[in-house]
Amino acid sequence: MTLGPRLLTNDNIFTLQAKAGDASVQILGQPTEAQLKEFAAKGVKSVINLSCVAHEAGFLGFGVLAREKELVESLGVQYRNIPINPLNVPTAAEVKAVQDAVAALPKPVLVHCSNMERAAYATGHKPLPGKADLTKPLRGKPIVECIPHFETATCCFGVSCPETKLAMIVDPVMDFDQASGGIDYKHADSVVEHVKKNGLHVVLLLETHAHADHLTSMQYLKQKLGNPVTAIGYRITEVQKVFGTRFNIDEKEMPRNGSQWDWLIEPYQEWSLGNIQCVSIPTPGHTPACMCHVVGDAVFTGDTLFLSDIGTARCDFPGGSVEDMWESIQRLFSLPDATRAFVGHDYPPQGRQFSWETTIGKAKAGEKMVKIGTKKEDFIAMRRARDATLGAPRLLLPSIQVNIRAGRLPEPENNGTVYLKLPVTIKSSAPAAAAAAACGKVTTGTCG
Repeated sequence: MTLGPRLLTNDNIFTLQAKAGDASVQILGQPTEAQLKEFAAKGVKSVINLSCVAHEAGFLGFGVLAREKELVESLGVQYRNIPINPLNVPTAAEVKAVQDAVAALPKPVLVHCSNMERAAYATGHKPLPGKADLTKPLRGKPIVECIPHFETATCCFGVSCPETKLAMIVDPVMDFDQASGGIDYKHADSVVEHVKKNGLHVVLLLETHAHADHLTSMQYLKQKLGNPVTAIGYRITEVQKVFGTRFNIDEKEMPRNGSQWDWLIEPYQEWSLGNIQCVSIPTPGHTPACMCHVVGDAVFTGDTLFLSDIGTARCDFPGGSVEDMWESIQRLFSLPDATRAFVGHDYPPQGRQFSWETTIGKAKAGEKMVKIGTKKEDFIAMRRARDATLGAPRLLLPSIQVNIRAGRLPEPENNGTVYLKLPVTIKSSAPAAAAAAACGKVTTGTCG
């Protein structure tokens, strides 16, 4: 019986005492069948596996957890699976769950995960990190390739660890023709081709926020790329509540709890992409759920910070805040100047090509709206004045309905057709009879 390829394991098996003088708890990376048998023969009484079915079953081989459980129990050893997201540091609750299990199970106990790191945190061998120090460089230099979607001026990124080939996709795009209601996956297929061409294994599909100018292809890519983890900032629930109500979406069809994603990222949460150290920074302002993600020497700014001749994103969407945007920019400016910054959109002025990369140092020195020396009140005035001139994004209504569902379309209606809603606002100058005829009721508000 083969448990599956050891893609995330250490070169050699590691066993460490979780606490000084305590040989009854050992930790290691993903074990092979032979190693599990060897540990059972040496007297191990219990095995705790921290692998997450949603991610590692597809990564180590589908069904690996069930086969490991069957093997361990056939050896007379107790087995427990306490899933912890493989991309992030365990939460305090997850650590407690593991340590409670260790205390309750027969000793010696073997605690393992794919790369031993979660096991080290969960058993107390490695202390949980505090709030990240953004002024210090993180470990690693990812390979970053932009896969632009020119129709929506979106910068979608393929990001990978050069040593392990583990990768993530940032802000993927679904092609949508508003006039016909037609959906296509040409851009998403180009992402799949990029992954195959470079021999990458995608472990994460990451949204910087719920976009209002394009539809995400997250669910399509989840199916095409082996069930990677889907993730977004934890405050997406606030966005769901606002727009779920605005579009009159039934809560049974779309719960406002973020459950549409595998992982809701907490502020300053630390995680890893292969050998690359990562941390997520809360950057509300454009929307409440915006987060920027530092991946080694790079940061993905989403719609928070654009290239220096463009400025920042607008702040006039529901839940947006110019004051919050100011604070978020200050957090980004605390990163090392050499940090590569990859923006979520580009709207190049005449004479400049579409681009997507700058550095924090360049932004601090020359950002159009906010740079070192800009006063907060001046930025607020400039941003509000600019927002007052902006119309609604072309794909605002379809984008929001799909994106607050993590890229899923609404359920088909009884005729088998999927519909996106178009709320209609009756202008106050419209005659009451015309309004009644248009809406089916006498109103001068929004009918949807």
